Order: sequence, then structure tokens, then C-alpha cells
Amino acid sequence: MARFAALRVAQAIPLMIAVVLLVFAMLQFTPGDPVQAMVGQYPVPPEFRASIEQHYHLNDPLWRRLVQYFANLRFRSSGRSPNLFLSAHRARCCWRPVASG
Repeated sequence: MARFAALRVAQAIPLMIAVVLLVFAMLQFTPGDPVQAMVGQYPVPPEFRASIEQHYHLNDPLWRRLVQYFANLRFRSSGRSPNLFLSAHRARCCWRPVASG
């Protein structure tokens, strides 16, 4: 029984790595500009765009962002990604009318 469980765990590890790589690829290659998505319809000044890209490491090479993504998963830290920022902002906007009603 222990051998069966060990075999299943050994089979699950490559599957989890493949799923993480797939999710990372989907997040990285989603069309659109993350900085523009954060500010909405307003024009983005170049200084603001540069500071946001530096803060979220959007100018780093793809391999460095992948290593950072795995490191954040390893330490159970989601980091500060624009996607999480947008999700939290949308959740506050959506729940505010529901909570007050």
C-alpha cells in the first residue's frame, strides 16, 4: 500500500509542475496591457507606467518571472501581482453595494 501511495505521489509531481506552467503561461500571454487594466480608460503617464512595470517586474525576462512565480508558490506567497490587485479591487466594488443593501 505504501508503494502504491509513493507511486501516486511520484506521478502527481510532474502533473503539478505542468499545471503550474500552464497557469503561468496563461497569465503571461493573456492579451492586453496589465498597467492599462489597472487604471481603466484613463491615459497612463510614462512615469507611472515605468514605476508599475518596475514594481511588478513586468520588464523582467520571462524565465526570471517564471523562477519568481515558482518561488512565490514554494513559500505560499502570491506576491503582489496586478491580477490579485485587480481581483481584490473588483471584489470590494462588487460587495460594497451588496453589503449596504
